[in-house]
Amino acid sequence: MKRRECIVVLTFIATGILVVLPILIGIFLLNRSRKLAYLFMSIPFVILAIGIIWPMYLMGHNFVKNTPLEGENIGGITLYENLDDAFKEKYGDYEVQENEYYKESLRFESFTVGTNDHDQIIYISATDSTMKTKAGIQIGDPIEKVFETYGENYYTYNEMGLGTSVNYVDRENRLHLQFWYINDEVVSIHLMES
Repeated sequence: MKRRECIVVLTFIATGILVVLPILIGIFLLNRSRKLAYLFMSIPFVILAIGIIWPMYLMGHNFVKNTPLEGENIGGITLYENLDDAFKEKYGDYEVQENEYYKESLRFESFTVGTNDHDQIIYISATDSTMKTKAGIQIGDPIEKVFETYGENYYTYNEMGLGTSVNYVDRENRLHLQFWYINDEVVSIHLMES
């Protein structure tokens, strides 16, 4: 048997054992013990619920342990800093980007920022090696350095074409620090309001 055929056969067997068999046993026991019958018939629904909830648990930043990120910045730029004329003059030429998420999104030479309705920065993205986090992580660093620096309280997220991101969340300060990497090397860093 080919591998694909084996997978199809095993899928049918697993479906039979985990879904059909408990329902049939439940129907058989319905006249003898309603509680036991309902218990057996609920097994497929519990398995289905776990199958839906577990991936959300693994991916969601609501379930990861807190990482203190107070004072975190990228290239000296912090969240809630005002995006005013002085800021624009300090960082030079920029391009206004269309977006759906921020009142204004500006692309400077080394980074991009997004603002809220009060013209405060609530998103910073860097893809240039001159931009470092507060702890010194920069583009080109190995992802292991991120783990050593920020710890084990993170979740990962995969996006086709972008690679994988490692995400740290500080609920108390409402911060989300994200490191995208490809081939175990940091390719972009994002700091945003959580």
